[in-house]
Amino acid sequence: MKTLKKISGTVIILCLSAALIFAQESSKEELTIPLTNPGQPGKLECSLVNGSITVTGYSGNEIHVVATQPVKKITVEDAGFEPDVQGMKKISASSFNLSAEEEDNIVEIGSSSWKSAINLEIQVPQKFSLDVGTVNQGNITIQNVDGTLEVSNVNGSITLTNVSGSVVTNTVNGKILVDLVRVDTDTPMSFASFNGDVDVTLPGSVKATAKMKSTSGDIYTDFEVEFERKKSKVDESDEEGVYKVTIDEYVYGNLNGGGPEFVFKNYHGNIYLRKK
Repeated sequence: MKTLKKISGTVIILCLSAALIFAQESSKEELTIPLTNPGQPGKLECSLVNGSITVTGYSGNEIHVVATQPVKKITVEDAGFEPDVQGMKKISASSFNLSAEEEDNIVEIGSSSWKSAINLEIQVPQKFSLDVGTVNQGNITIQNVDGTLEVSNVNGSITLTNVSGSVVTNTVNGKILVDLVRVDTDTPMSFASFNGDVDVTLPGSVKATAKMKSTSGDIYTDFEVEFERKKSKVDESDEEGVYKVTIDEYVYGNLNGGGPEFVFKNYHGNIYLRKK
C-alpha cells in the first residue's frame, strides 16, 4: 500500500504503462490519503470517463482508494504505408492513469485515461459530502455516507444505500435506486433518469412536496399523499401583445403536510416513491 503524504495543493499522479505482452491480468493500485483536519467533515470530488465508482463510509479518518483496471490487451499490427512507418509494427496499449489531490479536507480523484476503464473502490469517513460521476462502462454505488451527495452517470446505474443528508442524482441510461435513512431539513432534492426506473425510499416522517413526472411510465407510492395540480402559467413579454403559456405536466403531492421540493423525473421508466 502506498501512503500519500499530506501536501496541500500537490497533485499525485500514477501512470503505469502496460508491458509489452499480448494480455495482462488486471492492474491494481492502493492509496491512502490523509486529511488536513481528521475527524472534520470534508468532500470527495471524483470523476471518470470510463469505469465504476464505489464509495463506502467507514469509521476512519483517512481516504482509502483501491483502483483496478480490467485485463489490458496489447495489439500489434502493420503500421501502414506512410513513408515514416513502412515495414514497422504499430503497438497499441492502454495506460493506467490516476490523480489524487487533498487540500483542507477537499479530496479530488480522477483519471484522464479514456481508452480503458478504471474501477475505483473508495472509503471515506461517514460524515463526508460527495460529488462523483462517470460516463461509460460503469455504475456508481454509494453506501453508509452522511452528507451532501451529488451523483451523475451517463451510461450506467446509480445505487445509494443507507445514506443520509441530501441527494441530487441524474443518469441518462440507467436505474436510480436510493435508500435514505435521514434527510436534511428544508433541503430540496432531485432524482432524474431519462431511460430507467427511479426507485426512492424515504423516512416515513419526511416533510416534502413531491414533484413527479414520468413521460412514458407510471408513478407508484405507498405514502399518504395530498395531491394538487399546478395551473398553466402565462409569461408576459416585453413585446406588446406577446405572451407565453407554460403547461406544467408534473404531479404535485405533499408528504406529511409538505416541505422542500423533491423532484422525481423520468422519461422512459417508472417512478417508485416508497415509505421506510
